[in-house]
Amino acid sequence: PTLNYLIRQIIIEMAEEEDILKELYDVAFTIDSATEQQDSNFEIILEAAKKTQTKARTLAARLIGKYIAKYTHYASKAIDTLLDLCEEDDVPIRLESIAAIPEIARACPDSTPRLADILGQLLQTENKNEVEKAKTALNALLSLETYATTHIIFTHAQQPDTNLRDSALDFIIHYIFPLKNKIEQDEKVLAMVVDSIRKLITKQGVKIEDVKALINFLASLKGVTPDHKLEILNSVNDSFEATEKEHIERLVHSFAASAPFVKADTPAITGLISNVTEKALPSYDQMDEQQKTKFINALAQISHHFHSDTAKRILPYLYPILLSLLPAPSSQPPIYDYHLLEACLYSFWALGVKALGFLRGLCGINIPTGQPADLAIDISHDEKKNLDARVTLFITKANEYHSKINSALKMSGTNKDKMDKIKQANEAINIDLILIKGILNNKRPDIELVYKNANQTPAPKASAAAASSSSSSSSSSSGKRKGKNPANKAKSSEEPKKEEITTETHVKPLPRSDGSGKARPAYGSVYVAPKRKLEEDENTTT
Repeated sequence: PTLNYLIRQIIIEMAEEEDILKELYDVAFTIDSATEQQDSNFEIILEAAKKTQTKARTLAARLIGKYIAKYTHYASKAIDTLLDLCEEDDVPIRLESIAAIPEIARACPDSTPRLADILGQLLQTENKNEVEKAKTALNALLSLETYATTHIIFTHAQQPDTNLRDSALDFIIHYIFPLKNKIEQDEKVLAMVVDSIRKLITKQGVKIEDVKALINFLASLKGVTPDHKLEILNSVNDSFEATEKEHIERLVHSFAASAPFVKADTPAITGLISNVTEKALPSYDQMDEQQKTKFINALAQISHHFHSDTAKRILPYLYPILLSLLPAPSSQPPIYDYHLLEACLYSFWALGVKALGFLRGLCGINIPTGQPADLAIDISHDEKKNLDARVTLFITKANEYHSKINSALKMSGTNKDKMDKIKQANEAINIDLILIKGILNNKRPDIELVYKNANQTPAPKASAAAASSSSSSSSSSSGKRKGKNPANKAKSSEEPKKEEITTETHVKPLPRSDGSGKARPAYGSVYVAPKRKLEEDENTTT
């Protein structure tokens, strides 16, 4: 060391805070004006950071960040010094030290993992200002070194320490996920993020809100094949039994997120079927109303992809659910949840046409297929009577409801908003009527179904015998009938009690294609039947 350096060190050791501050400003002036930098100047700053005076140490932390680019070979010592300062009791010292960290990352990119680790640890502090400062610094590191910073934070999120994990996940959701486009454009980052999400959504202890956010982000990522997404989402429930409320929510949300990626020939569909038949359906009674709506909606979206063997595994669970949504005749007026009923009816129809013979024993619906194996199944006449009674009640109440709807429309006058709401309420019943008769007669439902938002909050259940005022308050729109509206003929058609429910018919099972090259429509899609088909089905659908 030079004599000048030694003298300065002695001055700093013995000086008061004002003298130290003056010395640091002199060092800063020397560094700014010098053409050749001397290591002794930066060492004085590092030494000043070890003193007890708050203002001196705060200034030293600021100068470390300012001049580290000129003394990159001191990066390790600078990081150690800032780390010590981050552990001080004085908040101003910690805040200034955190603010200096991104400057070291800019000057020395190789130090980013260590710096990200320090900042990630600081996210656990109770001081809100310090947490925000650490988030700002980490966000700066994300811009400089996306992969290294993201990898460190995801590593923190997988640790058993609850505070560290939760703070890391909060940063991931609010700061890393908004960089979605940047992540998708870098294959290395994308692969690391997807693998990290896979580990997190199957990890015990991760909050259900965080699991749902991770699943939603995974489902939205481009560059990840649908099969790979489905495989990961299926694995969510491998380590959990659907016995607790949180696990059921995890199961339902992952299943709903899987629906858009399901195809009949998807290899991962086997795991999905296992989750549905072995975990989701047996746990249906433990689900709350919102979970039931989300689950049945998702099932409706994918049910047409299942083969006959799968249909036979699902139908015994689905049929009791359908019966619970179609109350039996009693002294009390029935209440129908049209959102849930529509999705359940569609699922039952889509699965039923894959296993027509199986329906004979399950619910007594007999649609001859000509297959000896189907004929060998005994028809459940008692169950058939039970189903007929429920369906008859629904159709009767629906027709009564139609009548009240029409009266409400006349009373609404020229109030367009009120008329639109009443018509929307009317359409929900039309959908269910068409689906019921499609099930009983094996007809293709000629409707547009729009209840495919699995995350929607279930609508309030409505009494079929409610007054017209209650119908006008409904804001649920479930679909639009293509062709003639059954409601328009309600007043001229037969009385409800004379309406015939045909369950014995010789209509052939629907093929996979209708001859025009169009596959059977999925739940939520639009199928426009040919005019001849509409004329043939008019009596049934009306």
